[in-house]
Amino acid sequence: LHLTDPQQNYDFHDNYLSELSIDLSKLWFIYSMNHLPEDRALQDRLYTISVPAYKLSEKVEILTKHVFPKFLKNVNLTKDDIIMPTHVAQYFLNKIDKGDSGVRNIEKTVKDLLNKIHFVVNNNNDNDIFKFMSFNIDNQLKYPLTLTEDLIDQFCKTAPANISLNAMYI
Repeated sequence: LHLTDPQQNYDFHDNYLSELSIDLSKLWFIYSMNHLPEDRALQDRLYTISVPAYKLSEKVEILTKHVFPKFLKNVNLTKDDIIMPTHVAQYFLNKIDKGDSGVRNIEKTVKDLLNKIHFVVNNNNDNDIFKFMSFNIDNQLKYPLTLTEDLIDQFCKTAPANISLNAMYI
């Protein structure tokens, strides 16, 4: 992105790097953005490179090889503790996909899913705590656990619109 006018921005001095002079007219600024800015003057100075969204098969690979193992490690679990088969990964992505082209929502949802599972497994003997949860687990969960479409349905619910929550929606 070439934003600067070479006639006006040929010399820049930073207070921290006072001995260094920077010619801004020779710089290119590279940005990553989801939408073009609305300002026409700024749009006229943009060179746009469009990158297509991930395909489902690419998202499945990102989920199973990178995102899922990363968040398993965050809750001190291994790939043998919770197993997500490929067909369940596809089901999970179809369930949570909101038309996003990236993986931010996938990461957030996987984090929530694994935290919920970890919480349930570690609190299986405390029946009082399960009265207020948004899902019903019929049988007690324990590791190793293979995820199924039913478990995804039970754990991946959204909060009702009329409830304002300040904590994790369990």
